[in-house]
Amino acid sequence: MTTRLVAPLLEKPLLEAREITLVRNGQQLLRNISLRVRAGERVMLLGPNGAGKSTLLRVLASEWRPQSGEVRLGGDSLATLPLPALARRRAVMPQQVTLGFPMLAEEVVAQGLPGREAGDSSHPSVGTQMAWCDVAHLAGRLYNSLSGGEQQRVQLARVLVQLRAMSGERLLLLDEATSALDPAQQYRLMAQLASLAQQEETALIMACHDLSLAAAYGSRILLLANGECVADGPPETVLTEENLARVYGLDACLDTRGPLPQVCVRGASNPVVLSKPLCAKPLRGQCSLGSDSA
Repeated sequence: MTTRLVAPLLEKPLLEAREITLVRNGQQLLRNISLRVRAGERVMLLGPNGAGKSTLLRVLASEWRPQSGEVRLGGDSLATLPLPALARRRAVMPQQVTLGFPMLAEEVVAQGLPGREAGDSSHPSVGTQMAWCDVAHLAGRLYNSLSGGEQQRVQLARVLVQLRAMSGERLLLLDEATSALDPAQQYRLMAQLASLAQQEETALIMACHDLSLAAAYGSRILLLANGECVADGPPETVLTEENLARVYGLDACLDTRGPLPQVCVRGASNPVVLSKPLCAKPLRGQCSLGSDSA
């Protein structure tokens, strides 16, 4: 039986999803997912492959409509918002973007500009967001000649051009936006994104596979398995030893003793339901890593 930890109700959510169920090609991909997110929150979607992270993002982005349930953005139903209005309130970075024709990196970023400005690579925001993502030096390079990590940062710059052209509260949806980056780049970029969410009236929802990265920069974790919500709340209440074992099959725990929390893994097996804690002597904010642990 799945245990769900329910996050406290939020006042005036920017995004609200109510009992979302999605079926495609006869297969149920999401079941009764509910979520309330306000500007400033950083919600990390975690779960194994096929858990429903990318699928949920597509529903929240209004790319797929659920069979039941409703998603509201700023109080308005996504089903009634025309695409131009939606593009002024939310920005989306999918997991993969493929270009079938040659474009310079700066031209790709300029596609994020609104309306008639779209494609104008001389616009000041293009250079500003490329610098923010540390890809300004790649402006004149062909996009398809870039490495996977460089392409990922160029795509993020494109999304930020769109986001920062918006006024008021806005929604940023990212699907594994740091998966191709090296560890240092991942942590630097996530620190920047967390600051952006807190300071610029932005709700950030991001699908991620890196448990430690999610724990370090997510204000909240939504843990998914088989299209259902397993737990929803702060990292310390969601990334428990029991949940990590049940969902991932990991013998692991969340260690909060350092400057940034991290998930410490001792081993892996098939997902199981634990009958007792893994740590012999669990301490507040700590996990036991063996005989050498202090």
